[in-house]
Amino acid sequence: MAQRENRLPFLQDMRMSAARLRREGDRIVARFRHDALRLVERAPAVDNLLAAASVHKLRANARERAEHAMREMEARRTHLVSTVQEQLDRLADLIARGLNTAPRAEVDDLKHRVSRIEHQFQALREKREKGEAA
Repeated sequence: MAQRENRLPFLQDMRMSAARLRREGDRIVARFRHDALRLVERAPAVDNLLAAASVHKLRANARERAEHAMREMEARRTHLVSTVQEQLDRLADLIARGLNTAPRAEVDDLKHRVSRIEHQFQALREKREKGEAA
């Protein structure tokens, strides 16, 4: 029985603490409720402000992405053009070799030789015509 009497003040302290905690909890819940209602009342203004900031960020982000995409597309286009040009050059070389065509210098030399032969032929013809006329 003595132990029971000793526990009694402890239990009373526990009950008082529990009651105090309950009151404090109710007060905190009421405060949260009040703050939540105030936030809900301000929500449209806050939402508008956040939306405006969000729209600005979205626009800036979209602009950055578009500029990045344009730079990347330009780099790819440049690379593609140079790749196609290289392939066309190689293909032209292959075709020229396949056709067994002469190099440009050789063609120029042949043109010069043909031109000289034509002049010589013309000179012979004129000489012959003079000889027949006399």
